[in-house]
Amino acid sequence: MKFNIGSMKDVLLATPPVADGNYFMQIKKAELSENKKGGTALALTLSFAESELLDYTSNEVINNSAHNATVFDSILLTPTGGMTLDIIKSKVAKFVNAVFRDKHAYEAVEDIIPEDYVGKWLKVAIKHEPAKDGYDAKNKVGGYYIISEADGFNEPAY
Repeated sequence: MKFNIGSMKDVLLATPPVADGNYFMQIKKAELSENKKGGTALALTLSFAESELLDYTSNEVINNSAHNATVFDSILLTPTGGMTLDIIKSKVAKFVNAVFRDKHAYEAVEDIIPEDYVGKWLKVAIKHEPAKDGYDAKNKVGGYYIISEADGFNEPAY
Protein backbone atom coordinates (compact mmCIF):
# COMPACT_ATOMS: atom_id res chain seq x y z
CA MET A 1 0.00 0.00 0.00
CA LYS A 2 1.34 3.44 -0.92
CA PHE A 3 0.45 6.63 0.87
CA ASN A 4 0.34 10.07 -0.68
CA ILE A 5 2.25 12.22 1.80
CA GLY A 6 2.40 15.28 -0.45
CA SER A 7 -0.31 17.05 1.55
CA MET A 8 1.00 15.98 4.97
CA LYS A 9 2.82 19.28 5.47
CA ASP A 10 -0.58 20.93 5.96
CA VAL A 11 -1.67 18.47 8.64
CA LEU A 12 -1.12 19.50 12.23
CA LEU A 13 -0.46 16.21 13.98
CA ALA A 14 0.43 17.93 17.24
CA THR A 15 -0.67 21.51 17.63
CA PRO A 16 1.94 23.62 19.41
CA PRO A 17 0.55 25.71 22.27
CA VAL A 18 -1.22 28.79 20.95
CA ALA A 19 -1.23 32.23 22.55
CA ASP A 20 -3.51 32.67 25.57
CA GLY A 21 -6.85 34.22 24.73
CA ASN A 22 -10.47 33.64 23.82
CA TYR A 23 -11.09 31.60 20.68
CA PHE A 24 -14.13 30.47 18.75
CA MET A 25 -14.13 26.68 18.79
CA GLN A 26 -16.30 23.85 17.55
CA ILE A 27 -16.90 20.65 19.48
CA LYS A 28 -15.66 17.94 17.10
CA LYS A 29 -16.03 14.99 19.45
CA ALA A 30 -17.81 14.43 22.78
CA GLU A 31 -18.01 11.19 24.70
CA LEU A 32 -18.48 9.97 28.23
CA SER A 33 -15.35 8.49 29.74
CA GLU A 34 -14.16 7.18 33.08
CA ASN A 35 -11.27 8.93 34.77
CA LYS A 36 -8.48 7.31 36.82
CA LYS A 37 -10.39 7.80 40.07
CA GLY A 38 -13.54 6.10 38.78
CA GLY A 39 -15.54 9.25 38.07
CA THR A 40 -17.40 9.98 34.86
CA ALA A 41 -16.35 12.85 32.63
CA LEU A 42 -17.40 14.39 29.33
CA ALA A 43 -14.29 14.13 27.12
CA LEU A 44 -14.17 16.83 24.42
CA THR A 45 -12.15 17.47 21.29
CA LEU A 46 -12.35 21.14 20.30
CA SER A 47 -11.28 22.65 16.98
CA PHE A 48 -10.24 26.28 16.40
CA ALA A 49 -12.26 28.33 13.88
CA GLU A 50 -9.35 30.67 13.13
CA SER A 51 -7.34 29.90 9.99
CA GLU A 52 -4.19 31.38 11.55
CA LEU A 53 -3.04 30.94 15.12
CA LEU A 54 -0.07 32.40 16.97
CA ASP A 55 2.42 29.91 18.48
CA TYR A 56 2.78 30.70 22.20
CA THR A 57 6.52 30.10 22.42
CA SER A 58 7.92 31.29 19.08
CA ASN A 59 5.29 33.92 18.18
CA GLU A 60 5.23 32.39 14.69
CA VAL A 61 1.97 32.06 12.78
CA ILE A 62 0.56 28.53 12.65
CA ASN A 63 -1.34 27.78 9.45
CA ASN A 64 -4.66 26.32 10.53
CA SER A 65 -6.45 26.63 7.19
CA ALA A 66 -7.46 22.97 7.41
CA HIS A 67 -9.00 23.74 10.84
CA ASN A 68 -7.48 20.69 12.43
CA ALA A 69 -5.68 22.33 15.36
CA THR A 70 -7.33 20.87 18.43
CA VAL A 71 -7.51 21.14 22.20
CA PHE A 72 -8.76 18.36 24.44
CA ASP A 73 -10.73 18.88 27.63
CA SER A 74 -12.53 16.74 30.15
CA ILE A 75 -15.42 17.99 32.26
CA LEU A 76 -15.96 15.99 35.42
CA LEU A 77 -19.58 14.87 35.89
CA THR A 78 -19.38 12.85 39.11
CA PRO A 79 -17.65 13.76 42.38
CA THR A 80 -14.12 12.40 42.85
CA GLY A 81 -10.96 13.69 44.47
CA GLY A 82 -12.51 16.38 46.65
CA MET A 83 -14.84 17.86 44.03
CA THR A 84 -18.31 18.27 45.48
CA LEU A 85 -21.48 17.71 43.48
CA ASP A 86 -22.34 21.43 43.86
CA ILE A 87 -19.02 22.49 42.29
CA ILE A 88 -19.48 20.00 39.45
CA LYS A 89 -23.06 21.15 38.81
CA SER A 90 -21.89 24.77 38.64
CA LYS A 91 -19.10 23.99 36.15
CA VAL A 92 -21.33 21.80 33.99
CA ALA A 93 -24.11 24.42 34.02
CA LYS A 94 -21.65 27.08 32.72
CA PHE A 95 -20.50 24.75 29.94
CA VAL A 96 -24.05 23.75 28.92
CA ASN A 97 -25.12 27.41 28.98
CA ALA A 98 -22.20 28.35 26.70
CA VAL A 99 -23.04 25.57 24.24
CA PHE A 100 -26.81 26.02 24.05
CA ARG A 101 -26.96 29.74 24.96
CA ASP A 102 -29.70 28.92 27.41
CA LYS A 103 -30.06 27.94 31.05
CA HIS A 104 -30.37 24.14 31.08
CA ALA A 105 -30.90 22.25 34.29
CA TYR A 106 -28.23 19.73 35.08
CA GLU A 107 -29.29 17.01 37.49
CA ALA A 108 -27.30 13.86 36.71
CA VAL A 109 -24.80 12.25 34.36
CA GLU A 110 -27.74 10.69 32.54
CA ASP A 111 -28.81 14.20 31.42
CA ILE A 112 -25.62 14.59 29.38
CA ILE A 113 -26.01 13.17 25.88
CA PRO A 114 -22.61 13.60 24.19
CA GLU A 115 -24.03 13.56 20.64
CA ASP A 116 -26.04 16.72 21.44
CA TYR A 117 -22.78 18.68 21.77
CA VAL A 118 -20.96 17.64 18.60
CA GLY A 119 -20.87 20.43 16.01
CA LYS A 120 -21.78 23.19 18.46
CA TRP A 121 -19.78 26.44 18.56
CA LEU A 122 -18.72 28.33 21.67
CA LYS A 123 -16.12 30.79 22.90
CA VAL A 124 -13.30 29.15 24.83
CA ALA A 125 -10.64 30.76 27.01
CA ILE A 126 -7.35 29.02 26.19
CA LYS A 127 -4.44 29.11 28.63
CA HIS A 128 -0.86 27.94 28.21
CA GLU A 129 0.40 25.16 30.46
CA PRO A 130 4.22 24.92 30.56
CA ALA A 131 6.09 21.65 30.08
CA LYS A 132 6.42 19.59 33.25
CA ASP A 133 7.06 16.05 34.48
CA GLY A 134 8.32 14.93 31.07
CA TYR A 135 5.25 16.22 29.21
CA ASP A 136 5.41 18.90 26.51
CA ALA A 137 3.84 22.33 26.95
CA LYS A 138 0.18 22.36 25.98
CA ASN A 139 -2.98 24.39 25.94
CA LYS A 140 -5.74 23.92 28.45
CA VAL A 141 -9.25 25.28 28.67
CA GLY A 142 -9.67 28.15 31.12
CA GLY A 143 -13.42 28.53 30.68
CA TYR A 144 -16.37 28.32 28.33
CA TYR A 145 -18.43 31.35 27.30
CA ILE A 146 -21.50 32.15 25.24
CA ILE A 147 -20.84 33.61 21.79
CA SER A 148 -22.74 36.88 21.84
CA GLU A 149 -23.85 39.08 18.94
CA ALA A 150 -21.21 41.60 20.00
CA ASP A 151 -18.53 39.01 19.19
CA GLY A 152 -19.42 39.29 15.49
CA PHE A 153 -18.82 35.57 14.93
CA ASN A 154 -20.27 33.83 11.91
CA GLU A 155 -20.00 30.05 11.79
CA PRO A 156 -17.46 29.10 9.12
CA ALA A 157 -18.70 27.10 6.15
CA TYR A 158 -15.99 24.53 5.63
